Amino acid sequence: MEMDVTDSQSIDNIFQQVRNRLGPVSVLVNNAGIIARGPAKDLSEDEWRRVLETDLTGVFLCSKAAFSHMSNLGGGSIINVGSIAGFVGLAGRLAYTTAKAGLSGFTRTLALEWAKDGIRVNTVAPGWTRTEMVVKGLQAGLLDENVLVERIPQKRLADPSEIASAVRFFASPESSYVTGQTLIVDGGFTINGH
Repeated sequence: MEMDVTDSQSIDNIFQQVRNRLGPVSVLVNNAGIIARGPAKDLSEDEWRRVLETDLTGVFLCSKAAFSHMSNLGGGSIINVGSIAGFVGLAGRLAYTTAKAGLSGFTRTLALEWAKDGIRVNTVAPGWTRTEMVVKGLQAGLLDENVLVERIPQKRLADPSEIASAVRFFASPESSYVTGQTLIVDGGFTINGH
């Protein structure tokens, strides 16, 4: 199944298909994301809008679609996949960092509003992870793995499975009393002062 997270009708269609096949949605992971690289002065309005529509508006639309499923079940868990880009400046990624920073406020506000419906909302903010997006940046010479690893106290990029473990925690009953939080999973990158 494919879905366009910027299109409410596409989202509604997929949620209906999921309900028909598996029942109501009890866990939603908002993980769609794109990036536009380059200096802010060269960022086009179209690129800005495309990144924010996917990385932030898509989270809103999918979460809103999940609400009726989860509230009818008496609760659920929404996990947003953010980024360390929401906590540190990353030159050449203005739209992406803006969208990811916005997820923190989105997460706290939605968690506050939907707690009465039994819906928990949290964010996992990965650091440098060997994802397709990062690998493409490395291959294009836009990122330098040695430079990145030097800044990470654990001296390596994360494996995607390590991020998945944090997401799994928020989806599980083990996090039943946790909502409105952002868990940074970055090998110590954001605490490193240089």
